[in-house]
Amino acid sequence: MAIYEKNKKWPDLIKVLESQAERSDGERKVELYLRIARIYLENLNRKVDAIKYYEFVLQADAAHQESIDKLKTLYTERRDYANLIEVHKKELALIDDVSDQITLLHSMAEIAEKNLRKNEVAIEIWNMVLDRDEYNTDAIDALEKLYEKEKRFGDLAKISEKRIDLTGDEKTRFDLLQKLGVLYSDKAKDL
Repeated sequence: MAIYEKNKKWPDLIKVLESQAERSDGERKVELYLRIARIYLENLNRKVDAIKYYEFVLQADAAHQESIDKLKTLYTERRDYANLIEVHKKELALIDDVSDQITLLHSMAEIAEKNLRKNEVAIEIWNMVLDRDEYNTDAIDALEKLYEKEKRFGDLAKISEKRIDLTGDEKTRFDLLQKLGVLYSDKAKDL
């Protein structure tokens, strides 16, 4: 293998490493896949192949931070937002602090809505924020807009009720109750 590396015979080196990886497991398999990914990225500038092997690393070790970081960078560069969100979901599973989880989910929801343009995915993610903090105003604001866009009036009514519960100012509360009443009267058949 050293000869292949010294002579920069990257495809030959990759074949040897792939063969070893097929016969390996655990940490050794991770090391081999990681080495292949790095060769594809750093020596051959073949990002698609690098992505494939970083994904293999994560299949073998879901907590491999270097692979998560590289995939986030590569998917962002390629504007592959669907896979970027999937990598973020893997990263989310590794985060213990609820505040850090919410920060990551906020970022994921923005990617889903603005870059991926998938409101349903954004809704799912914002609801994950509410699972962690039921009174998160950013999530409530976003969900109100998304539910209205998607004409999910039953969900809009529920999130509006949550906003009313959060409001301390009587005038604002009255305005929100009035808006909710209009929603119930105008969209009763859709609720």
